[in-house]
Amino acid sequence: MVTIDQIREAVLKYLAHGDANRFVLDFSRLSYNIHTNGDSDAQLIADRIESKLADVRAGFASKDDLLEFVSTLVNPYVANNFVSVVFFQAPTHPVNLSAELGTACPAWVGFSGTSLAKVS
Repeated sequence: MVTIDQIREAVLKYLAHGDANRFVLDFSRLSYNIHTNGDSDAQLIADRIESKLADVRAGFASKDDLLEFVSTLVNPYVANNFVSVVFFQAPTHPVNLSAELGTACPAWVGFSGTSLAKVS
């Protein structure tokens, strides 16, 4: 049975050496058929990594984004900080027009909802 610790070990090797191709090979070996031979925590983390790998392959994320993302999986102290941004009204607008509040966040927070295809 594949455990979350095995996946984290593959991530730590990637963080130590920076070889994305080697990471994909190591991770693929662990994540293959994980929904039948992995514990629930391993399945969850594998789904998140597969989603980010799909984003990298599709060109929506870079290898640096992948590196940053997987580092948050093994280091729970890396915070995902949201920044509030307030846009004030221009002087030409009426006084009773309210200010708009928006939120900016890192791009890697959103997932594409895709995963790597399983080929039998």
